[in-house]
Amino acid sequence: FVESPTPEAMAEFESQNGELWEQRESEDALLALRNVKKHTCSEKASAMKKYFGDQEDSVSCANQEKQSLIRKKSKSTSSGESQMFSLDGVHPNDEGYDFWGRHIANAIIAEWQKP
Repeated sequence: FVESPTPEAMAEFESQNGELWEQRESEDALLALRNVKKHTCSEKASAMKKYFGDQEDSVSCANQEKQSLIRKKSKSTSSGESQMFSLDGVHPNDEGYDFWGRHIANAIIAEWQKP
């Protein structure tokens, strides 16, 4: 079982600080790819913004609280939203999955290193 990260830890990563961010920056990646053209990504983002803008009731109070905690601790987008969640405000985006993967991997490694 891996404990959930704190909003502060997520905000720290989003602000490009902290141990998880340093791990990411120290990696020797030859190439990082995202197989989506920028234009296609923009179209999808616009469609999601329109859909979720029309569905304001779909955002839960818990999600609003989570976004608020992270937003207070980090440099959020100009719209005030966390940069680690997809436009629905619930699911992680690429940055969010990167954070979660590192958080979980570090917990597993710490468990393996216990005597």
